[in-house]
Amino acid sequence: MAEVTTPEVIFTTTSLVFLLIGIVLLISIVMAVANPYNQIAFANVEKLRSSMNHACLNNDPLNPVTISFSLPQNKPSLTAIFTVMPIWLINTNGDPNYVVYYEAFPQSDAVGWEVYQNMHNRLIVPYPAGREGDNYQDVKDFIKEVRDTAEGKGIDPITGVVINNIILSNKIYLDQEDERTSLGTTADIGQDILKDVGEYGDWEKKDHDETPSQGDNVFSFTNYMSLNTFEKSAIKYIPCGAQSLCLKTRDGVHRFPLRNCDDIKAVQLVYNGVGDVNYQTQVAESLGIGGGVTVGKFLSGLGIKGWFKRVPYIGATVLLYDLIANVLERHISFKVSNFDVVSPCSINEMKITKASCTQAQQSIDGYIDASYTPCTNVVKYPLYEYDTKSEKLIAVRDSKGKEVEHYVCVESVGNEIDDIPGSAADKFSSQDVCLQVSITELKDDYCWTPNPYKNAGGFWEWVTTTDAIRGAFGIFFESPVPLNSGYIADTQTVVLGPTDVALEKGKGLLDAFDRKWWWGWPG
Repeated sequence: MAEVTTPEVIFTTTSLVFLLIGIVLLISIVMAVANPYNQIAFANVEKLRSSMNHACLNNDPLNPVTISFSLPQNKPSLTAIFTVMPIWLINTNGDPNYVVYYEAFPQSDAVGWEVYQNMHNRLIVPYPAGREGDNYQDVKDFIKEVRDTAEGKGIDPITGVVINNIILSNKIYLDQEDERTSLGTTADIGQDILKDVGEYGDWEKKDHDETPSQGDNVFSFTNYMSLNTFEKSAIKYIPCGAQSLCLKTRDGVHRFPLRNCDDIKAVQLVYNGVGDVNYQTQVAESLGIGGGVTVGKFLSGLGIKGWFKRVPYIGATVLLYDLIANVLERHISFKVSNFDVVSPCSINEMKITKASCTQAQQSIDGYIDASYTPCTNVVKYPLYEYDTKSEKLIAVRDSKGKEVEHYVCVESVGNEIDDIPGSAADKFSSQDVCLQVSITELKDDYCWTPNPYKNAGGFWEWVTTTDAIRGAFGIFFESPVPLNSGYIADTQTVVLGPTDVALEKGKGLLDAFDRKWWWGWPG
């Protein structure tokens, strides 16, 4: 029997390792592309809709409706090694497989996965109030005005413009540059901004006059995979209907009306998982931090971390790991915004309450003040729909004939272009009523773009607002939403910055610190 040499052993072992990795990747890719969770996603959104209707009907802030909520999605394995996989998935699908939001997706909250897409500046803008009866040419002229205003402020190049207050109908209001902008040219090819809906899809249920039926309905895509990156990404910003939950999938946009909630101004998300974490090791493992955290996780796994704390150098590393984990856990386990949830996500306890828009219904001693305001700065604008007969815009009205307005929080939008609205007219009043979705346990998996921009009072407010602290550790305290967005006051436009620039912002000494923001990184 021939003797096996050391190089042969090494070669065989290495080959087997790479073969194993290849098999894991192949299975992972197949499962990530597959979509076996439709029934679970729809059942959870239906449960959410039913609970919101129940909360609106009860109208009792002291007795919230409590549910669990889940949007599962397969993710590729080994993303810590093969980081191209999350990028490939998002570029292929445009968004996570399931995206839930109220009326229209908040303009700047998708940066956590849109960073993987190759797009320049995008303008998300509402069509102005008082323009009922406008036609195609009027909308085209307005979009030109929006572009000119943005370019006058140095926003260039622009990948596209999305009108985000005209409900999905038989026309979709998108304006986009030639896709060659990704190669550096900015030539406009004059694409029709009223692209025929047949190229995107159509509503499944229609009335006899071919207008979309009210109530539960779905805008089914004709061929979603044929859409370009901008189109796939932009559709979620277009409202699916007034006073409705929307679920965007790879098949279409599904509408779930909230029939008992016609008096609410908005649906607010208030997330605070700070008090739920008992061990810093759990936090570190959920953040995927490198360096000292890796050492700490290893020692924790051996059950000897406490002993190693007494060893010079190693002890300092482990203590640093604990400190970083605690600081970052407090920082990113907090978010307030308009309501949106994306897959993958699992929430053990979600409390739904109809209450004042100006005060959170949860409080954690020493972290959130009792008078804490979920969202200080909001903008509102009317919802329109496209009338197929007259080919004009008509205002959406409620059952009492009043024009429906969409309220959106903009206080986390960056202010490097223009200041965000801050007058009394741009704030909720104490009489305004919202649905609040409160989560006080640490979520499992991604769920939403972390956006801990808001000062919450007490010691943590001092930490995150002290100039010396922010100057030294700003990398850890910045949030990607205000860093990569801007506001143009003249047209109420939210500017989403270039995606490649967004991905680079906030990076520091350890690349792993940056990963906590982005969709698909190991959790």
